[in-house]
Amino acid sequence: MDDHYSSNSVDNQAVNEWNVGIEALKENVKAMLLSAAPTTTSEKLKLIDVVERLGIGYHFEEEIEEQLRQIYHHGNHHPNNVDDDDLFTVALHFRLLRQHGYNVPSDVFKRFQNEEEEGTFKEELGSDVEGMMGLYEAAHLHMHGETILDQAIEFATTRLTKYYEQLQKQLARRVAHVLKRPLRKGVERHEQLFFISVYEQMEGDHDAILLKLAKLSWNSLQHSYQQELRSITQWWIDLDFATKLSFARDRLIEVYFWAVGAMWEPKFSMARYILTKLTMLVSINDDMYDVYGTIDELELFTATVQRWDTSMKDLPEYMKLLYGAIIDVLDEVDAITTREGRPYCLDYGKQAVTNHY
Repeated sequence: MDDHYSSNSVDNQAVNEWNVGIEALKENVKAMLLSAAPTTTSEKLKLIDVVERLGIGYHFEEEIEEQLRQIYHHGNHHPNNVDDDDLFTVALHFRLLRQHGYNVPSDVFKRFQNEEEEGTFKEELGSDVEGMMGLYEAAHLHMHGETILDQAIEFATTRLTKYYEQLQKQLARRVAHVLKRPLRKGVERHEQLFFISVYEQMEGDHDAILLKLAKLSWNSLQHSYQQELRSITQWWIDLDFATKLSFARDRLIEVYFWAVGAMWEPKFSMARYILTKLTMLVSINDDMYDVYGTIDELELFTATVQRWDTSMKDLPEYMKLLYGAIIDVLDEVDAITTREGRPYCLDYGKQAVTNHY
């Protein structure tokens, strides 16, 4: 990793420099996405795919959606209509549109199957490694009953495995990664980091502006995560549950990583913050029910929560600590959502908690 691509703690000056750089580069990339320069559908799709896989798509959500909407509605709603009919392009068209919620039929891949042998793909496709990876990734967006995509996964897996030993190092690395964890089954943040490293190695075949924006955005987001985790950690320290509730597992980092995996974009900062807190309390609650509380105590706790009795007068002290923390977090949610004009959210939160018991 170079000096511009690090997840270490940094000072405010570095963060400001990253943000200034991001804003300047965003205009360039936005122009790329909206420009008529990529005249073919396949070129537009490849640009969108790179932008999203580099982890910078969140800067251009409106532009990307507009481009895909045009591709879908303006005569290209079926991948058979793309201006390039190679396997990779058709698979990319299918995958990107499905990822963004468009109803694209899977029968587009029939053209790559043998007419004489139903359910089998043409053998000559097997040596097209990029096409096989594209097909493999696309097929993982299958829905129930789409037999052709099940067949595609089996075919692509067999052929990629067959040719793996013959591939150049960087391509072999990509194939191994795809087979181990296709995009659909991966954690987006982890997949972005992998793709940044892959894209950087594509000497002469990568866009320096896209790569620089990806690195700056990665650093900026990592810093935001550190700030969020610092705040949540202070909340956890202040509760002092490690001392007061010694039966509870300390899973704060694990839980926060899970929240980042589920919602990594900057706009979900508050969601990560609240989700981490609530999940930690649910985890402690499970520990209490599984290994610590007596039957009588747990029945009392269950009844108290179901009534949403905030007096807690009959609860043992250790249960008051947990229940009080739950109430405090929900009060925090109420304050936040009320400021945002959504005061009804607290009722849903309480209902979700009581349904848990």
